[in-house]
Amino acid sequence: MSLQEQTINRHHTKAVATTKKYTNIEDKDVQKIRDDHITELEDKRTILQLSEMFPPNTPKHLFGITLYVVVFVLIIPYMIMRSGRDELLFAYVPNVDMIATVLGYHGGPTVFGVNDMWQFLYNPSNFSLIGFLSANMMNYFALLGATFLVAHTTYKTRSWKIGWSAAFIFLIITYLAPGNIIVIIQEKLGVYLEQSAGFGEKTNSHYAVVVGFGLLLVVAIILFEAMVIRVSKPYILKLINAMNIRVG
Repeated sequence: MSLQEQTINRHHTKAVATTKKYTNIEDKDVQKIRDDHITELEDKRTILQLSEMFPPNTPKHLFGITLYVVVFVLIIPYMIMRSGRDELLFAYVPNVDMIATVLGYHGGPTVFGVNDMWQFLYNPSNFSLIGFLSANMMNYFALLGATFLVAHTTYKTRSWKIGWSAAFIFLIITYLAPGNIIVIIQEKLGVYLEQSAGFGEKTNSHYAVVVGFGLLLVVAIILFEAMVIRVSKPYILKLINAMNIRVG
């Protein structure tokens, strides 16, 4: 059992103990237990456990995080930059956190007998310090990509207003909003594949289908973002001009 599962189990001890008292527990009782547990976590205001800094198999998780950074944060953007495809680079660099969210499904694939190397890569519900640091590092890389977009557009158009206008959209659509939504969709798809399509849990074929769908979802979100930016840019520029007049 992983460290995260052990921690979740400790948080659910009271709830599980209560459910064991019933053989035919009613839905309202289940909902009450769930609500009590949510209240308990909300009162604590964080799920981070600083006492559990390094989970079991920490070298494996560090290798997975390092591999992701080297391949997806350094090598792929460099190759895109060398190809001269600026539009692809702009779509990619602010979204390394979304890609990490997708690839981190069920801890990643099994490669040469090694599994769960991406368990703590970008998990919205991390209890461990290493997962917390990894998630924040991915956020940092994504924000660097976002600021790069603003700076490059400003330099190219010689207008800070045009450069800033795109940030009104992409910071919401591809940075703030989609993380948990992608996780929920992947989990539901994974359950469907296991229960209705005959895919075994934690198999590479199961992982490939769910992650492939997740990556298609990321592409769809990026294309939707580009469309919204194109349509809304004139109105955002008017808003920025009005703000600039008042401030100036």
